[in-house]
Amino acid sequence: MNKQEIIDEAVHILFNGGFTRSSEFLHSKFAEQKKPFDRWYVDDSDPKYIGFEGLDSRYGLNRAGDWFRADKPREGRRIVKGLRLATDAEILEKLSAYATSIGIKAGATIINSNSYNYVLSDNARGFVYKENVNTLYFNGYQVMQNGKWATVLEEPKTIEDRLEVIEKLLNL
Repeated sequence: MNKQEIIDEAVHILFNGGFTRSSEFLHSKFAEQKKPFDRWYVDDSDPKYIGFEGLDSRYGLNRAGDWFRADKPREGRRIVKGLRLATDAEILEKLSAYATSIGIKAGATIINSNSYNYVLSDNARGFVYKENVNTLYFNGYQVMQNGKWATVLEEPKTIEDRLEVIEKLLNL
């Protein structure tokens, strides 16, 4: 059994109460809908562009290098000509460069897409992209999941600013 067949069978078991069925059934129901979607694409003529085309949304870095997000797919579920599937290295390179540009670094305080607040530690793991959950991690902390980035909190500049932040956190 290859990797895709194992995934298909696991999905079937999860959604059908443990009863197994051949992966051919799942492929006949879902494969045509998913391909070529739920993938990252790049444009060789534009080094800044990387986009994720999903069944229900699309997002990525536009040609100006800004993050975009659309909560609906392209009309007709078609991929724009000139794009090709991104390699794992391209995904990691472009997402980590953007993350750095928005302030993701050791010592930064973030609120991730699940509303958890973290101070990013410096444990030298760096950026890691996990395709199976479409998530970018920095030093083990989730900084992007399904196109939603963590919010980087501004570092207070003065002691007064720090006291103000503490007062707000303590509701004083």
